[in-house]
Amino acid sequence: MTYLILLLIGMLLWPNHAQGAQPVRIGVWSFNIIATMLLKEAQDRGFYERHGVRLEFEIVRRDADLVAGLRSGSLDVIPVAMGSGLPFAIAAGSPLRSVFVLTDYPDNYLVSKHTSLEAVQGKRIGSATSGTVLERVLSEALRERGVTAELVPFDLSGPRIAALRTGALDAAVVSLLYWTKLQSEGYTLLVSAEEMQPLSTYGLAVNAKDLQAPWVRGMVRGTLDALRWYHTDPEGARSMISRYGELTAEQASSAYTRSQAMVSRTGVLPESRIRAALRVLGVALEPHALFDFSWLQGDRR
Repeated sequence: MTYLILLLIGMLLWPNHAQGAQPVRIGVWSFNIIATMLLKEAQDRGFYERHGVRLEFEIVRRDADLVAGLRSGSLDVIPVAMGSGLPFAIAAGSPLRSVFVLTDYPDNYLVSKHTSLEAVQGKRIGSATSGTVLERVLSEALRERGVTAELVPFDLSGPRIAALRTGALDAAVVSLLYWTKLQSEGYTLLVSAEEMQPLSTYGLAVNAKDLQAPWVRGMVRGTLDALRWYHTDPEGARSMISRYGELTAEQASSAYTRSQAMVSRTGVLPESRIRAALRVLGVALEPHALFDFSWLQGDRR
C-alpha cells in the first residue's frame, strides 16, 4: 500500500513530457496537402513533444485570414506559401518572418482533359487568388509557350477542381494529391511544378518578436524530425498520404514517389530562389526580410 501511495505521489509531482509541452497555436486551411498533413502526423507521432512543444491546430480557410491571425497574435505560427499575402504584409511593415521551408518546390500542377497546352489556347484556366506568385508565374509559363488564356482566380482549391470537373474550366492548377486522383479520370499533366519555378514554396511563419523564443526552436526541431521521418520511412509516409488524401495504396505510392523531390530535407531555401520569387512578385524586399534561417545555423543534428 505504501508503495502504491508513493507511486501515485510521484506521478502527480513528475508530469510527463507531453503534459509539460508548450502549446503552439497553428492555423491551417486543411490537411489534404502533404505540407500540412505532415505537421499533423508529426504531432500525432510525438515529434514535437520530445522538443517541448505541442501543436494545436485551427482550421482557417483563407491565406489572408492566416496572415491576419499571425499579425493579431491569435495564432503563433502559420504554414504559408511564398506567394501568399505574407511578403506584401512584411513590405507594408508587419513584423512577420518565414522561418522554415516545408517544400522545396510548389505543390502545383496544371492539368486538363486536353492533352496539350496548345489545346487550351484562348480557354479558361483555374488559378489561385489574383496577384499571387502562382498566378503570375503561371501566366509567364503560358506566355513563354505561346499560349494566351483567361486565368480565373479561386481562393480555394475545392471550387476550382469542381469547376474543372464540370467543364466550367478547361484546365486548372491542382495539388499533387488532387493530380494523382485526376489521373484516373483521364486528365493530363500540362505543366509540372518544377517547370513553373520560381513559385510559392510552403513554409512556416511566425511573428518576428518570437524568433528567439524556445518554442520556435522546439517547433523547428520537431519539423526537421518530421522531414527526416518522411524521407526514411516510405511505408509510414505512404500510409499518411493514403489516410489524409483519401487515396488508394497504389495512388499513395505514386504520390509519395513524385513528392520526394518536392518535400524539403533541410528546412531552408537558397537565397537565389527567394530573390527570384520576390522579383516575380514585384515586392521590394531583401531575402532576409522574408526568411530568417539564422537560428538554424549549428542546429543540424
